[in-house]
Amino acid sequence: HVETIDNGRVGWTFPVRDVDALISVLQDVLRSEERTSRAEMGRAFALEHYDITNVVARHEALYAQVLAAS
Repeated sequence: HVETIDNGRVGWTFPVRDVDALISVLQDVLRSEERTSRAEMGRAFALEHYDITNVVARHEALYAQVLAAS
């Protein structure tokens, strides 16, 4: 989801179905000296936001709030 990608920090984005843009982004990635650090930041972001343990904890907290409010 593009809304979760901080373009230039944790990943790269390009318009859907724009092959030329994809090619350009891939060329930029291959030339980028910071691709390793971006990849590491992207992995950390994904683990923080999408790791099953974190997702379950956030859902449990939400359910607890809803139950407490009712």
